[in-house]
Amino acid sequence: GALAASAERIAAAIDWMTAHRVAVVNISVEGPNNGVLAEMVRRAAERGHIIVAAAGNGGPAAQPSFPAAFEGVTAVTAIDESGRPYVRANRGAYIDFAAPGVDVTVGVNGGVAQVSGTSFAAPVIAAEAAAHLQAPSPTEAARVLLNLRARAEDLGAPGHDNIFGWGALRD
Repeated sequence: GALAASAERIAAAIDWMTAHRVAVVNISVEGPNNGVLAEMVRRAAERGHIIVAAAGNGGPAAQPSFPAAFEGVTAVTAIDESGRPYVRANRGAYIDFAAPGVDVTVGVNGGVAQVSGTSFAAPVIAAEAAAHLQAPSPTEAARVLLNLRARAEDLGAPGHDNIFGWGALRD
């Protein structure tokens, strides 16, 4: 619940990454709607950058989380190893993909810890997109996202749904 980064700092980071032609940007934070951040995301997506963001951990009844819910952002939810949705994951029409994000082992201070959340699922999709988009390009970004959609394992209702989006991509 603590402030990890202000919207202005996130917008500045997006601005830096677009200026340095970083093709895929992962944003594993969530917060309220913000006009400055919305504009930076819009500009980046318009220029062919893929912006991936954590869908949020407010629970199934939570309001949409930002930047994930902005138009042009690829919103990612978390699933466990059996394909079940993370109990605290947001749901909604803005969800695009699901990826492993429950009981993920991460390195912490020379050791390891088990963590859960949509913030740990988003980098899975970002890495997959980055493997196929080396430079920003509106045409290529659209192609990469369509390819990810075609490869996604449909876990919910057929087609896009509010829990899993287009489906899951797993390692």
